[in-house]
Amino acid sequence: MGVGIALVGVCFVGCLWVVYAYREAKRVHIEHLTLYTDGIQSPLTIMHLSDLHLFGNMSRSRLHRIQEIIKEQLSPDVDFIFLTGDLIDKNSGIDVLRENILPLLKAKGGVYAVLGNHDYFEYNVLHVFSPLFFLHEKKNTDIERLLNVLIEGGVRVLRNEILSLSYKGNALTLIGVDNFLQGRYSWPDLAIPEDESYKMVLAHFPDVIHHIKGRVDVVFSGHTHGGQITVWGYPLTAKARIRRREARGASIHDNTVLYVSKGVGVSHYLPLRFFAHPDVTMVRIEVTDEKK
Repeated sequence: MGVGIALVGVCFVGCLWVVYAYREAKRVHIEHLTLYTDGIQSPLTIMHLSDLHLFGNMSRSRLHRIQEIIKEQLSPDVDFIFLTGDLIDKNSGIDVLRENILPLLKAKGGVYAVLGNHDYFEYNVLHVFSPLFFLHEKKNTDIERLLNVLIEGGVRVLRNEILSLSYKGNALTLIGVDNFLQGRYSWPDLAIPEDESYKMVLAHFPDVIHHIKGRVDVVFSGHTHGGQITVWGYPLTAKARIRRREARGASIHDNTVLYVSKGVGVSHYLPLRFFAHPDVTMVRIEVTDEKK
């Protein structure tokens, strides 16, 4: 009798946990990050979106919430929009991206994107248990169609490219890393300019910080989902070669800021989050006031 009651209790608590985690995955929050630097002449405002994980039969309420957040935060003052990979979860997400997200993304300085692993591959259900089933099959996505949709939607996709920009009196260098073109944990054949420009890196995997710390100003990344399932905020896994406490939010590495977004979406096979709510990040880069 006692064992039966205990099992019922465990099942009840488990069900409550699943309901909570499912609901949390739909509650997209707004995060704010302010950086101070003497490397620019005038302030910048950036919207950082990562890990949308769009697919055809995704929750309509989750999609609507993402759209609402973007509309609410995209004011005429937003200078750039950065997309750091895993835009889709399946090929069907390309149409969702084209019809529901890209028409909303407008910024004075442009919209820039890098790709993530889910943009290249459709994973099966065994991926949820990775690395236990590390040999699970992966199906290639229609990457060419995804790239065409992004370009037609006004997005500049950076695939191991360096751009030099002059914007609002600021000398900016924008570096986009596509890890899957040369290996997830490697750095592409890109020579970081040794000038006085303010250098920003877009990379899906935060692991790039080990290759460029101290040589750029800020790295925007995603992939980790902030741990997705955490022990009250502490990631059980970072899914990257960084310390777990660095798998979400901002951390400093030899004067380089690494910002890891918790991402907007979830895999369609595991639509749960626990104390790792999805987020859209509004970044403000301010000019250091030396008088303070």
